[in-house]
Amino acid sequence: MSAPYQALATRDGFVTVGANNERLWQRLCQALDAPELAGDPRFADNDDRMAHRPELVVELERRLAADDTASWVERLLAAGVPAGPIQDYQQVLEEDPHVKARGMVATVEDPVDGPVPVLSSPLHLSGTPTGVRRPPPLLGEHNAELLPVSGNEGHSTRIHSRPSGAVHSRRDGPVLHVELANPARRNALTWEMYDELQRLCVAARTDADLRVVVLRGAGEAFAAGTDIAQFAEFDGAADGLDYERRVGAVIDDLLAVPVPVLGVVDGPAVGGGLGLAACCDVLVATDRAVFGAPIARTLGNILAPAGVARLQRRLGVSRTMGMLITSRTIDAHEAAAAGFVHAVVRPRSWTPRPRRSSSGSPPVRPGPSPG
Repeated sequence: MSAPYQALATRDGFVTVGANNERLWQRLCQALDAPELAGDPRFADNDDRMAHRPELVVELERRLAADDTASWVERLLAAGVPAGPIQDYQQVLEEDPHVKARGMVATVEDPVDGPVPVLSSPLHLSGTPTGVRRPPPLLGEHNAELLPVSGNEGHSTRIHSRPSGAVHSRRDGPVLHVELANPARRNALTWEMYDELQRLCVAARTDADLRVVVLRGAGEAFAAGTDIAQFAEFDGAADGLDYERRVGAVIDDLLAVPVPVLGVVDGPAVGGGLGLAACCDVLVATDRAVFGAPIARTLGNILAPAGVARLQRRLGVSRTMGMLITSRTIDAHEAAAAGFVHAVVRPRSWTPRPRRSSSGSPPVRPGPSPG
């Protein structure tokens, strides 16, 4: 062990110093313009400096606080003392000239979040160039390709991991709470989740005691569209068209719920999740909410016509078409300014309190519904 050989605080950050022998210690004292430290008996040799290391750090940092990290690195290196800055993530990934020169940060298209930065390889080989070809996989996305098992009939079969997910519902007096729950995939909807949501919407039509439906997502997401891991089951264009009709039927049944539907959005509401949010009569959102449909740059499919019509009614034709064609997302505050979101609230701070009208009848959902 030797001292000083560590990170030390400066005026604006930290610098690493490696004065781990007597010659470098003397150079450090000269660079700091602190000859008194070189003659201090507490720091006479390495054993003394190790024994009084806390006092040594205090003395050094008191002097280093007079200037910024970059200046000290330049001064120490000029004096022959090993030194270097300690950088944060932004300084390393966005500002460091070496990282920029080697192209170590690339951008890929994520099916949920759109463009996302990822680490690339610093190696650049003329014969075998490297690069990032695809975004990080969703949970279980490649299970079918990567997990072969032996079948009972003596031939190779594969594990087909069915996406998990559920739609939870509970009654609280006249309020029906519906929660989209597939948190490992940001509540992306499985076929079973669509079916259960549709069943709840149909049942709501004949529930005389129901006054309001509250739709939200589990955790820090509303719904990241349809779970695309299921698309591996498609065997042609007909399957894709059946999927669009299936989602459209769910949208129609959600719009046909006879009482107000209140949506609570915390996190992404994208793709099919945006369509569900548009079907809500009132939306409240946290400042973590993001709305959009990045399918133009990812899957290339379409939203259900009823959902597009509802979006155009709620957001305006121009903003809706711009979002769909350019894959632009908007945050909660822009959505509120457009009238799409009723209020921006703190997470978990909003709870509905429905009240019976003076006539004693339940509130009636506005209509007619487009689509």
